[in-house]
Amino acid sequence: MELKNENDEEESLLSQQDNHDGGNINKINTVIEKLGIGRFSYWLISRLSTVYFTYGAEMTMLGIIAPFFKCEWNLTGFELGFMTSTNLIGQGVGFVFWGWMGDKFGRKPVLLISLFIAMLFSFLTVFSTGYLLFALFRGIVGIGIASFLFPACLLSEYLPTRIRGIGILASMISYSLGSIFVAWIAKIFLLQNKWRLFFIVVSAPIVIALAASITLPESIRFLANKSKIDKLRTILQHIAKDHHKELSSEDIDNIRPLQGQQTDENFLMIFRKDRLPKLLAVIVTLSACLLNFYGFIIWNTDLQQRYFSSHQNETSTKCHKLTPADYNQNMIVAVSGLLGTSSSLILVDLIGRKKPVIISLLAVSLLILSLNFRMSFITFSSIMFLGRGIISTGLATTNLILNEVFETSVRAKVGGFAQMIGCCVTGLAPFLIQYGSHYSMMAVTVGISVFCVIGAVACMTLKETKGRPLDEQD
Repeated sequence: MELKNENDEEESLLSQQDNHDGGNINKINTVIEKLGIGRFSYWLISRLSTVYFTYGAEMTMLGIIAPFFKCEWNLTGFELGFMTSTNLIGQGVGFVFWGWMGDKFGRKPVLLISLFIAMLFSFLTVFSTGYLLFALFRGIVGIGIASFLFPACLLSEYLPTRIRGIGILASMISYSLGSIFVAWIAKIFLLQNKWRLFFIVVSAPIVIALAASITLPESIRFLANKSKIDKLRTILQHIAKDHHKELSSEDIDNIRPLQGQQTDENFLMIFRKDRLPKLLAVIVTLSACLLNFYGFIIWNTDLQQRYFSSHQNETSTKCHKLTPADYNQNMIVAVSGLLGTSSSLILVDLIGRKKPVIISLLAVSLLILSLNFRMSFITFSSIMFLGRGIISTGLATTNLILNEVFETSVRAKVGGFAQMIGCCVTGLAPFLIQYGSHYSMMAVTVGISVFCVIGAVACMTLKETKGRPLDEQD
């Protein structure tokens, strides 16, 4: 009888703890919804957009400089693939490390440290004397630039439900603007063989992103999870003032630490049995989107150089450098990414989160297969334009889903792990396209197309997150 009473008492305490945490979660959600949108929301989106701009510039730069260095340093297909994939390997390492650090020490300090590392080694790239040193510097830049997972974390934790998707995707538009910026700068400097000056200019956005991030607030959900309630209340009062809203003392004073989630600090908790199915689904979907987003950048420049580049730009080693027309085409294709990301702003609230991703991956699978047929430069450019735009829609929406289906205590860790696997898969793109496709174009395109279909099926298994508050407990 005594043992039974002790068990009943323990269950009662656990129940009270769960109710306490759930109540606090609801209070935070209620306050965020009550604050709505205002000057602080727009300020936060604009600041975090600079990080997306930097990441978009980095990803596009890797594909655009490949044809230049292939001729400049007389690289083989394998050497070229290795040189461009080290950045993705670095990103994979960075995503896991920064994700764990972000959940343990906070989003803001980790973002600042990682951006500083990216800035430093991006400028050091100008001292590269060969592809191995270049690969080392850009690999470390990849580690730093992996902090791009934090803007979506912060926005998802600060924006109210009704505009959370639009706010995150609006900031991601700058990702495409970064791509356009690099394509434009490449035409100016690479045509004149001034590649060192090119890297100095494309490193400037990292400096801007670092400066813009200094004044960012820490996530209020993270602060609640770490019992930093006074700082949390100060931030909420500041937002209320900016939004011209009134918060009652009850709104502020009743928020307590999310004590029930402290055990989730262990990285292995992301593999918890009830989280594992959606973790695997997110990883496969994200990997398919990343592989094809980066893949279209490489397909565009590689096939340009292989089939369409003018012999007037042929070097003494029979390597075809890109012409001004090729760089113009790169800019046009980069614009399609802007259109694709912008369209996701409408689609996520019109048809939900899942359908744009599924449609994007299935459409891209067909476009990839079409590369096996002979075509004119106009047809090729049209396929590249459509493919880049469509997969940009899918990738932006997948990143939104990733930040909505997992709770605060593991959001950055899960995001980091998923992005790490995605980068490892994407790291195959340079080898598959710049090396493997020269031996069997059909095998490479069929393999990538099948993976697109698998990604679409994986996305179908995820729950729809449109209009739902952020998950805090499963």
